[in-house]
Amino acid sequence: MLDTRRLATPLGPRPSPHRRARSRLGALALGLTVLGAPALAFAEEGQADSGFALEASLGARFGVVATGGGATVDGTTLQTGLFGGYKFGRLVLGLGLEFANVTSSTAATVVNQTITTTTSDSSFLIGPELQAALLRTADGRVELIGDLSLHFGHQFHSVSISPTPAVTNNTPTDSNFLLSYAVAPGVRYWAHPHLALQALAGFGGQAYFDLPVNNNPANGNNSQHGIFSSFGLLGVF
Repeated sequence: MLDTRRLATPLGPRPSPHRRARSRLGALALGLTVLGAPALAFAEEGQADSGFALEASLGARFGVVATGGGATVDGTTLQTGLFGGYKFGRLVLGLGLEFANVTSSTAATVVNQTITTTTSDSSFLIGPELQAALLRTADGRVELIGDLSLHFGHQFHSVSISPTPAVTNNTPTDSNFLLSYAVAPGVRYWAHPHLALQALAGFGGQAYFDLPVNNNPANGNNSQHGIFSSFGLLGVF
């Protein structure tokens, strides 16, 4: 006859209450880990680690010190810039384009006639630029950055007189070489892993070197230094 009591006997010893409790805690910890994985991955993807970088910026420079022959301290100079390079880790290295313009106007009365003279100085520069993340939050979204740039270019000078005089001087314009530098700390915020907002404020300046042509007398070399600030939008792809 078949012994039914032997069939009802468990195959092994039943786990103790402490062992069952540890198993439940282990399962709970595993479940929390799985649920927290997306948040952890999002934190690690606070910003793209590498890729092509493109930035557009708008800022202003305020002259403080001027040196050299005929140098004057200009007021506020509007600056726009474009930067293209590559981001790898904490560094962004590439070429920067810089555009600046200063326009001034004076009026004088001569023989009951008001003559207005408008002077415009525009510059176009290009050169290397380096940005580095000095400090970074744990989620990679906010960074304290440093920016260093050295740009080379040309200054375009124009003078217009209104009303136009009957006799004008059409002497050739001298050639020139323009050097611009900037050193600044800043803050960068990654609103998206591939898109960041950043602001810079630091010290910079321009040096002007006159290169006379056709034996025209040189106007003299000069430089201007001051503080600047800019706001930019950076994309990494």
